[in-house]
Amino acid sequence: MKLPCLCEAVFNSETDYAIVVLDAEGRLVKWNVGAARMLGLGDAALGAHCSVLDPAPAVDDHVSAEEIEAARQTGKASFDRCHLRSDGTQFWAEGSITPLHDADHKLIGYLKMFTDSTERHKGVGDMLFAATHDPLTGLANRASFNERLSEWIDAVHRTENVVILHLIDLDNFKHVNDRLGQVAGDLLLQQVAGRLKSSTRSTDYVARLAGDEFAVLQTGARSALFGLDMAQKLVDVLDFPFEFDGRTVGITASIGIAVVPDGVENPDALFRRADAAMHRRKRSGRNGYSFYTEQLDREAHDRSNALAAVKSAVHNKEFELHYQPKISALSGRVASNEALLRCTNERLKARSTSEIVELIRHAGLMLDMSEWIVVQACRDAAAWPNQDADIKVCVNLCAVELSNRRIVTIINDALLSAGLPRSRFIVELTEQVLFDSEAHGAAVLMELHENGITIALDDFGTGYSALSYLTAFPIRVLKLDMSLIREIPHNEPSCKVVRGVIHLAHTLGLKVVAEGVETRDQHIMLRDEKCDEMQGFYFSPAVDQNNISRMLADPGFAPGRV
Repeated sequence: MKLPCLCEAVFNSETDYAIVVLDAEGRLVKWNVGAARMLGLGDAALGAHCSVLDPAPAVDDHVSAEEIEAARQTGKASFDRCHLRSDGTQFWAEGSITPLHDADHKLIGYLKMFTDSTERHKGVGDMLFAATHDPLTGLANRASFNERLSEWIDAVHRTENVVILHLIDLDNFKHVNDRLGQVAGDLLLQQVAGRLKSSTRSTDYVARLAGDEFAVLQTGARSALFGLDMAQKLVDVLDFPFEFDGRTVGITASIGIAVVPDGVENPDALFRRADAAMHRRKRSGRNGYSFYTEQLDREAHDRSNALAAVKSAVHNKEFELHYQPKISALSGRVASNEALLRCTNERLKARSTSEIVELIRHAGLMLDMSEWIVVQACRDAAAWPNQDADIKVCVNLCAVELSNRRIVTIINDALLSAGLPRSRFIVELTEQVLFDSEAHGAAVLMELHENGITIALDDFGTGYSALSYLTAFPIRVLKLDMSLIREIPHNEPSCKVVRGVIHLAHTLGLKVVAEGVETRDQHIMLRDEKCDEMQGFYFSPAVDQNNISRMLADPGFAPGRV
């Protein structure tokens, strides 16, 4: 029998096993007779996300998506949990999810196989739960936590992520027991468990180890510093007063953090490190967290302080915009000015703008920051002299803004309020931003384009340089990255690349802007090659609003004079 026929026979045969094939995004592609019978699947389910197989609470927790992510990271994910039939009834299913790759090792989907385990759960569910969970809080116990930790330590070496252990000890819990009694102490522990569970993701693992000692296993983090956000969240949620039996009880927690991989090969070693960090925290004042290594501890607290400063700076609008002009090759005059963010907060003055922007993004304030930038840039542009010159203002956007249609409203309202024509506003974004926001960004960009906003692709030549972007998105301006300009006109291969890109862009009806122009020779070559606009220190660095206004009012401004 040929292999395709054999595969069809497997999918069409009556069996107690359910087999479901998902695509790379977790959508249902194919299933066998057993899956159709067990789940009640029909043709209407084709293309649906696999979360439709979960009961409602599981959908809220994104269980299916997290199982898929675990399979992608570790090579296989096992499960034994509730699923949902199409008629709304629930049943237990036990099985596994395995990634599928093509001949080039590219991920193309997932294979999910399982059996109905409802009958087994009827008899052993309570026994299994009792063996693996703490009877007071319902959290995992130390034995099951150690087992899960061992699995992740083994798996993390096959991924680029880290596993972070948070060891949590309640400060002065003994005083609560002594003053209010054991019953009150038990009620407090139950509330602590509830807060820990509600402050973590379903992919994290929470346990009560013993007494007033808890642990959180944070998985899927890209670096150790992701642990500081979780630790701060846990510290904050436990610092809030507890109430029970008409009493209000205040308690805090000390948290020790250890990370895999970091020279750790087993759970005991990881616990020893987290315990050492936790006791160091207690000695230094309690109610906080410490990393095992002093270097990580310094980095974490430095980043925590920086995040606090950034939040304060955004709230108090401790920023200003500087503008770097772009010069028309045809007229030699300013065609547009790019808005560049500068921070005036004293605690952030030693940090680069790119680092500050990353912190703003991490704090979830990027859209708020962008609103201020857009509004301020429109006001500044409206105040520039020589308005008949039609000088444009350029504002950079990132994937966060492109994923939210609110940015369209923000830009429209800012232009209307400042009385600035839409033809004078340019949105700049990089290839990486396009790649990160492709699912939602196309619709936002198209709406901006239809509203009369010009879209420019920044840093062309440093990322994917995918020509498909130039036709798939409403891009009207192509900005050549300074890395392409640096070697011209003295390096012939670089010259050929620049000439080729300029010619291609013009063939597609795009304007070309060259970044990083620093010499007269570069200026002359780009002008001779019909590059539309140029930007760089040869013309001017970025200057504040007062200086850009003076520059625009100067009839004698020419390249290289500033």
